[in-house]
Amino acid sequence: MKELEIYDLLNVFKKEITFINNISDINKINSLYLGKNGKLNKIFDYLKKENSNNKTELLKTVNNVKSEILILINTKKSEIFNKESIIDFDFTIPKNYYNVGSMHIINKTITDIKKFFNIFGFKCENGIEIDNKYNNFDALNMPLNHPSRNLQDTFYIDDFFLLRTHTSNMQIHLMKNKMLPMRFLSCGKVYRRDYDLSHTPMFHQIEGFIIETNISLSNLKFILLEFLNFFFNNTIITKFRSSYFPFTEPSFEVDIKCFYCSGIGCSICKSSGWIEILGCGLIHPNILKECDIDPFIYNGLAFGIGVERLAMIKYKINDIKLFFENNIEFLNQF
Repeated sequence: MKELEIYDLLNVFKKEITFINNISDINKINSLYLGKNGKLNKIFDYLKKENSNNKTELLKTVNNVKSEILILINTKKSEIFNKESIIDFDFTIPKNYYNVGSMHIINKTITDIKKFFNIFGFKCENGIEIDNKYNNFDALNMPLNHPSRNLQDTFYIDDFFLLRTHTSNMQIHLMKNKMLPMRFLSCGKVYRRDYDLSHTPMFHQIEGFIIETNISLSNLKFILLEFLNFFFNNTIITKFRSSYFPFTEPSFEVDIKCFYCSGIGCSICKSSGWIEILGCGLIHPNILKECDIDPFIYNGLAFGIGVERLAMIKYKINDIKLFFENNIEFLNQF
């Protein structure tokens, strides 16, 4: 075999590859020339058996031709891929608009509340929505004649179980099963037989409580004032007002100056100039005793926040039903 014959093979290859315009044909010509039974391998096998003086030179020539063929194949592949990647697109066509979902205003409000209390070391527990009367009422120092026990106020499943009326039921579960001291937020849905512009049968509540030593009203007031300033961006005026809850002693309600009338008086604040925002107090010693906690060593504070109420005040929403009607025009505002 002569060197010229090997280069003739290369020239034939160059002519053939010019007519190839798809990957399938590229793979075929690759096998034809460089495959196990390809033309170049047959030349290699032939030269290995031959005993000519220029055998070494011929083998070098075959290797050079093989390298050149390989380069030509890869170049052709790149050309084909580039042609296939070009998209015939009319850039004058108006773009498609997609409605992108976002976090619901209730979830956003809950996230904002959690963000603050996490800084103070509170852990969050969602808890259970179906509970027994003991955890929902009895253990929380609620007397048998308390109005919230009535069928008109509470969704009973049977004589023993009910849909929880507040997230305070988690106080009992956590105080009986967790190590002291503790700081928890109980977040989730609660259920009451109530329905008007500012109430729904299901709503969201966040209960926060601390069980430690030497807890005082100063701790309670500091945490809540810091939270309200954080949530409303330091734009509110607050006041603490004495109240009564069976599970706290002493008990307070926190009011803020009405956003809608600036304290002058309107239908939202019932002409008082103030809007009730949350209830709070120091945990009643009877509850601590019920959970086998010594009230002479430990004491605690608790507060309950209505998520919908906070959102309604912050974003000036006048109908609570808007949160649950899935009105896209309303939800897109947030």
